Amino acid sequence: MLKTATISARIDPELKRNTEQVFKEPGLTTTQAITLFYKQVDLDRGLPFAVRVPNDVTINTLEDARTRRGLESLNTFGDLFDLKTWESGEDGKSYVRHMMTLVRRQASSYTASRDG
Repeated sequence: MLKTATISARIDPELKRNTEQVFKEPGLTTTQAITLFYKQVDLDRGLPFAVRVPNDVTINTLEDARTRRGLESLNTFGDLFDLKTWESGEDGKSYVRHMMTLVRRQASSYTASRDG
C-alpha cells in the first residue's frame, strides 16, 4: 500500500520534544509512532487506552507527590514497618500491604490519565 496521506497538526512544542524523546527510546520515529497509534486504533476499533480525567483528590495527591509535600524519606523498606508500628502500634506489615494496594491503584489511575 502506498503511503501518500499526510497528517498535519499543531501541538505544544514542549509536548512534541518530550514525546519524541519517548519515541527514541525504542527507536521509533514520530511517523512510525503515529502509524503505530493509527494501526492500534484500527485494530481496536477505538482508542487503545482508557481516557479518564483525574478527580480533585487525585490531582492534589499527585501534586503532593511531585513536590514531596508531607512525605517522609526512609532509607529502607524495613524502616517503613518500624515507622508505622512505632506511630500507631498497628501491625506494620498489614499497613504496608494496604498502602501498596493504594499505591498500585493510584499509579494505575495516574498512568491512564497521563496516557489519555
